[in-house]
Amino acid sequence: MEIFFCFKVHATILVFYMYTDSMESLPRMVDDTPPKPKEKPLMVFLYNAFAISAFATAGVAARIALLNAVEDENFFPQASTISVNFIGSFTMGLIVCLPGFDIAYPYMYTALTVGFCGSFTTFSSWIYAIMHNGSALIEVATGFTMPFAAFALGSDIAQNVTFDVSPKSIALDKVLVYVTSLAAVLTLVLLGASNSTGSTKPITDTDLISCGLGPIGALTRWGLGLLLNNRIMASPERRTFRLGTLSSNVVAVIVTGALQKYGGGTQWTTCVIVGICGSLSTVSSWVADTVSIYEKVSKKWAYFYCGISVSLCVVIMIPFAQ
Repeated sequence: MEIFFCFKVHATILVFYMYTDSMESLPRMVDDTPPKPKEKPLMVFLYNAFAISAFATAGVAARIALLNAVEDENFFPQASTISVNFIGSFTMGLIVCLPGFDIAYPYMYTALTVGFCGSFTTFSSWIYAIMHNGSALIEVATGFTMPFAAFALGSDIAQNVTFDVSPKSIALDKVLVYVTSLAAVLTLVLLGASNSTGSTKPITDTDLISCGLGPIGALTRWGLGLLLNNRIMASPERRTFRLGTLSSNVVAVIVTGALQKYGGGTQWTTCVIVGICGSLSTVSSWVADTVSIYEKVSKKWAYFYCGISVSLCVVIMIPFAQ
């Protein structure tokens, strides 16, 4: 099936940008690079790409399931995306701030932060909801506060856990990449086969395609982070500006707004919005980046980064709301 080709790596030139000098952090910015595993750059790239793809698929699936459940229960409809953005930011805070986890399990760290959390949370849908949900003030207020509170809670819990680095942990890290990648592909295949035979219909074809497209958005966001974060609009001494994360959110908002207005409501339009744009944009990374800039660099710079990310995307969405 065509949706399974989404797991192919489509930007191999990023191998040469894979691992830059790491920054001290706690919390560490999401796209800052863990210490280099002792692997060839191409293998490091492939391990990360497969891990991100597998967990992006899981993140999209979890987002669809939770948002559907919240919608069915009519829970807090004035803040339609707060459920996924709250839980995803909590998970991000927990993972980013686990002492030693990024060193003991570097591939799983990237998979969970960039792949799962980044795809589970959605910045573009939040911005769209601000402009279209009819409760703009509530959407803005909850979106600006609750994810940060969730991240802080996860961070506090993580401080009581440590991970020991050993050859066994590195080996286990690689095994987990293989297992999760295989599990993601097999899950989509089995669910697709189940739907095609009509034996059960717990998940729609649109949901399956969206999950299969998720890795495209996640890998693109990861690539933009590697290319642009801490490189452009950032001094060599204080590598701070997260232009990659900002660019991912801006592009996702543009595509989401355009497809919502001009896409005709087709199945593939929905799949691109939910799968690619939902994974390309991220609230959890935006929150983690803001917190790290606030603690490590400058409060003013953190407020600027946080504010410009939202205000720019809202302005971009205005033409699509008319």
